[in-house]
Amino acid sequence: MWDSTPPPWLPLISDTVAAIHTPSFPKALLSFINSGICFDCALVLGYSRHHKPIYLYDTLTEQRQVLFEHYLHQAYREDPFYQAIKSGIAPGIYLLSELHPRFLSNSDYFQGFYQNTGWRDEVGIICRVNDDVTIVFSLGRLGKRNMLSQQELVTLRQLEPLIQNLCLQHWGSLSGELSATPPEQEDVKGRIDRAFSSLGGSLLTPREKEILRLVLLGHSSREIGARLGIGEGTVKNHRKRAYAKLSLGSQADLFLMFLNHLITLENGDDASYPLKPVTS
Repeated sequence: MWDSTPPPWLPLISDTVAAIHTPSFPKALLSFINSGICFDCALVLGYSRHHKPIYLYDTLTEQRQVLFEHYLHQAYREDPFYQAIKSGIAPGIYLLSELHPRFLSNSDYFQGFYQNTGWRDEVGIICRVNDDVTIVFSLGRLGKRNMLSQQELVTLRQLEPLIQNLCLQHWGSLSGELSATPPEQEDVKGRIDRAFSSLGGSLLTPREKEILRLVLLGHSSREIGARLGIGEGTVKNHRKRAYAKLSLGSQADLFLMFLNHLITLENGDDASYPLKPVTS
């Protein structure tokens, strides 16, 4: 006789299908995946052939701002998942330790960046949605949680064809530009003001933040000096120190960091829509 009790994952997969082509899709798909395996945090990134990784969605609660400012600006280059995609790895489920067996002990990326995120174990779902775009779901565990079990890996690999097809339906029409329209209700000015005031966090002095804000608004060092009542040379010195603190090499790097900072200030669906990538 047919069991009338629906499986617990059925409403979640129904929600995911209903969310295709909406900003809620990454969140719904992660909820479905979470019904099969447990993870503490997740990050969804898009990679296109000629651009840096683009933030699409996350469930991070710790080190979120620092993670994005540094990862999307420069640290991504050493990420084993990014390197695997550049080398043409096939879509599928991969443990970080499989991609780079010596990563957890000898990698500069691990020593200088990865361990600061608090992630203890990571598995990635690599989805190639067309010839130009690859989507990566990074699922992490924090603290003293047990490592991913073999049974959980089996479960995730069983779900993989469904995950791949869902991603193809949602992102398959994307070209090299990951773009979409922001939610209509978004307070753009408020987000930009918050991004200006929090850029760099505690790394920057109030004066350095003020100068970077004016740089981002398009003012030259001479114009900033006149506005603030200080010399052009003083402005350049503040600017140079701020760039060094944030590991920036140019004004283009500053604009890219600000964009990445801006789109990570909001949690939930308001942060889940794709944006056009910016090249430096």
